[in-house]
Amino acid sequence: MQRHSIVKGMLQRGFLQKILQVSTKSVKQSVASLSNIARGVKLAMMKRGREDYIADIAAVLANIMLVGKEKTIRCQNYDSSSGFCTVLKFDVQIHTLHMINVNGVWRVRIDKHPEICAVCPYWRSRIS
Repeated sequence: MQRHSIVKGMLQRGFLQKILQVSTKSVKQSVASLSNIARGVKLAMMKRGREDYIADIAAVLANIMLVGKEKTIRCQNYDSSSGFCTVLKFDVQIHTLHMINVNGVWRVRIDKHPEICAVCPYWRSRIS
């Protein structure tokens, strides 16, 4: 009986409500903290994913450049004195490439763009 009256007295005074408020407040803070941590982890994973993707692309481009350089020095169509391909020509200038107009056609500076040799359909090996 005495317990009942103690509990009743606590309820009347709001002790139990204060205890519950303190408990729920700390739970809410913990949940908010965990939510922030999870958001940070997600952003870090997304950033790492992008960095890995960019690193993969950079590796592919580096390989293309290396293959192109090797093919350039072995190609019979490459003029090493001018740095131009003697076969590859364009009717218009491509502004992302180093080019020069020779006799009304645009020639690519292969020494500046060896990646072109990596995929060139006109590539022919020099006869040794």
